[in-house]
Amino acid sequence: MNSEKMARNDIWGLIAICGLVFTAVCLETALNVAFPTLARNFHTSISTVTWLTTIYLLVLSIIVPLSAYLNKAFTTRQLFIFSNLLFLIALALSGWAPNFAWLLFFRILQAIGAGIALPLVFNYVAATTPLKILGLMMGIANLIISIAPAVGPTYGGIILSNVSWQAIFRLACLVPFTTLIIGLIFLRKEPIIKKRPHFDFISWLILSVCLVLLVLGLERLVTTPIYAVILLLFSGIFLFVFLNRSKKTKTPLLKLSLFKQTDFLKNSLSFFIVQLTLLSLNLLLPTYVQQTLHLSAQISGFVIFPGAILSSILTPISGGLLDKYGARLTVTLGSIVNFIGLFLMGIALMFNHLDLMLLLIFYIIYMLGIGLSFSNIRTLATMILDDKDQADGNALLTTGQQLAGSIGTVFVSAVLAIIPTVITATLVIITLFAILLFILFFVVSSQFKNSRAN
Repeated sequence: MNSEKMARNDIWGLIAICGLVFTAVCLETALNVAFPTLARNFHTSISTVTWLTTIYLLVLSIIVPLSAYLNKAFTTRQLFIFSNLLFLIALALSGWAPNFAWLLFFRILQAIGAGIALPLVFNYVAATTPLKILGLMMGIANLIISIAPAVGPTYGGIILSNVSWQAIFRLACLVPFTTLIIGLIFLRKEPIIKKRPHFDFISWLILSVCLVLLVLGLERLVTTPIYAVILLLFSGIFLFVFLNRSKKTKTPLLKLSLFKQTDFLKNSLSFFIVQLTLLSLNLLLPTYVQQTLHLSAQISGFVIFPGAILSSILTPISGGLLDKYGARLTVTLGSIVNFIGLFLMGIALMFNHLDLMLLLIFYIIYMLGIGLSFSNIRTLATMILDDKDQADGNALLTTGQQLAGSIGTVFVSAVLAIIPTVITATLVIITLFAILLFILFFVVSSQFKNSRAN
């Protein structure tokens, strides 16, 4: 595109898609602060209730691989209307769920709608944004994905403390209802796609089974290790079959060959690691505040809000810096700041001095690193790819992003279940994440040794 500005209708279309996706991602974590309440109401354990978040992320990671096919088989308008309607209906039903099983089922429906909507953001930005402001707009789009999980517990805590857990879903219905109207008015009415590409259902089924077995295996790794190893072994077998099948087809479900590009692989792994730590902390820190500091659900949700706001302000700014100066500054600096935030948090935990104020400060430092680097890591990954590979690259990144979040949630739940004190479990998790981010710094820095990637 030669223009330096987006068309007015495209801006409103982006607002509609981003509003839907923000709500969907926000509700990934909005229930985290309500787990103790839900466990009491449904007479079950917190580890069982945690599946309300885990299943959401798992279904997302199963649905998102369809995005490359869906993007070629249906128009953006069709996909948006379907995903918005499904998400809205599932959201409303969740607010009146009579028991845990029904609530879990409605969460699955929510995740299907969200899984279709998530990739629309990046595909829409790529299709409607002039190249000169692509970094800025990708920064805003990535902001939706990265900050919404941090806003979720704050929203959930406020609603839970003042109304009920059901209201978390009922009040949220206002957003997809509004975005549906905006989308119907402003999204382009493109020609209906009559000739749809081949859809490899068998590959999708194999991949879905692989991901389900992987998450189940990781979830059982601590409590029943032998059973977990069997599940992980079968997951590996299904992955092997999926990889072999993908090599033989002209239209693979996920274009894994893109990972042969070294810089794309480095940025993808970095992106997944940051996502894993981000979503894990959104579950871990509210739990720490409630069970170790003995503060309310509302405060536990608020603890990550200031960092989320500062990061949201910084994200589009860092995208603009990428457009002007390249990625070296923001990505490298952000990786360092990420590590410093968790390192300081770990030191305070080690000496049993992590009170509410220090937690707020250290999380803000961590989120400043997110604002600097997270969006630009994804943008850098997509910029490496050819135009024809953009949709496939986005499918890989979004699938891995949701899977990383699911794995992180399962990991945190497992550690909290086996370590008797929350403060010790938190220290273990923070230490492991700090080590991951330390390694991440060297991974992202290595691609800037030559000047081609900066």
